[in-house]
Amino acid sequence: MSIVLDKECLDDLYRCTKENIKYISDVIDVHVRRKEIAATLAQRLDEIIYYLNMVYNLELIELKSQSKKHYLKWLNIKDIDKKTADAIYVEYLRLECEIKDIEIPF
Repeated sequence: MSIVLDKECLDDLYRCTKENIKYISDVIDVHVRRKEIAATLAQRLDEIIYYLNMVYNLELIELKSQSKKHYLKWLNIKDIDKKTADAIYVEYLRLECEIKDIEIPF
């Protein structure tokens, strides 16, 4: 299934949602006295952020782009300059680990 979206609107939705969840979290911390209610509300907000990040995560998109660039760069020079290629490959692996940490947070 293909869906056409306006990227600017999606970016605004993502940013606004994150900002509002941060604001609501701060309000909960300040005004909700009962710890169990505050914890439940915080858990619900974390769940919203988790699913929002599964659908659209700007940081993850950028990391995947950088990872792909490093991998392609490594492919181009791996037979020409081994030392530089090794350094690029190490950076590629670091980015891949960072991506996995974001995709699988637990």
